[in-house]
Amino acid sequence: MSILHEKILAAVTAEAESRTEWDEPAAFYFLHLDGGVPCLREADMAELWKIADPVALLASMARRAEQFAQQLQALAPENLHGLAFRFESWQVHSVRGDDARLSGHAAEARAHRLDRHPERREARSVYAVDRVGITYTRTLFRDGGEPAGGVEYPRPGKLRTTGSVMRSLDGLVQGMLGVAMPERPYPAGLLR
Repeated sequence: MSILHEKILAAVTAEAESRTEWDEPAAFYFLHLDGGVPCLREADMAELWKIADPVALLASMARRAEQFAQQLQALAPENLHGLAFRFESWQVHSVRGDDARLSGHAAEARAHRLDRHPERREARSVYAVDRVGITYTRTLFRDGGEPAGGVEYPRPGKLRTTGSVMRSLDGLVQGMLGVAMPERPYPAGLLR
């Protein structure tokens, strides 16, 4: 991992760990370089996330990336390097390779039923995507369990973390920076 990638992960981790309250609204961040140092600057969009489900709103923005790219660029700092999103969710642990379980959890998530799953855990996550499609994540659990996250590099043929937030960030980064983002395929057998 390069020094820059370590520093971006440190910024993502610091943002996730700086939050002391739960049940907070989601937040959207510009990932930019200030003198070569990665920084997360929160966009003033707090009222937007109160309108509807933040993940659904982020996905809607990504579907209209051309429209929102101009508005977001007006808010963005110089040296924009990527975007990040903080949100709370219910998560259920799935092991890659167990496609039936993974597919079932994905279907429950899409139907907004993970809050009733017997193995659910409440999580706060900060996900970031940079201009070349590298993914940075940090997830903390309300029950105090072991935090999760790291850096994930796009490699042809390698499965990557996917889902609505990651795909939305990819689309918005592509729209704002005019860069081609690597594919983020769903695992084989996973229902969309």
